[in-house]
Amino acid sequence: MNMDLLQKKRQGTRPNTTNATPHSQLNQHGPPEIMAQLFEWSFSLPNVEEQPSRISVPGSRALILRDDVAVNEKAFMTGREFAHIHPEPDFGSMH
Repeated sequence: MNMDLLQKKRQGTRPNTTNATPHSQLNQHGPPEIMAQLFEWSFSLPNVEEQPSRISVPGSRALILRDDVAVNEKAFMTGREFAHIHPEPDFGSMH
C-alpha cells in the first residue's frame, strides 16, 4: 500500500450528515463503479455468503460466514453476520 496516500489530508468540504441514529452521510458517496467493486470483492471472500442484514437498516447487504465454518458464536450480535453494507442514502458505508 502506498503510505504517501494514507498521509494526505482530505481535500474539499466535509460531507453533509444526519444527527440521528444511524448516523448517515448524505452526499459525496463513492462512484457506482467503486461500489460495484466493493460488492463484488466483499461477496467473493471465501466462506462468505450474501444475505439481507438481520441487524441493520432495510436494504443492507450482510456478509455472513457459512454454517460449515467453525466460529465462536459469542463473537456475533446476530446469527453469523460479521459486517454489512448500507443502501441509499449511505450507499457503500459498511461496518
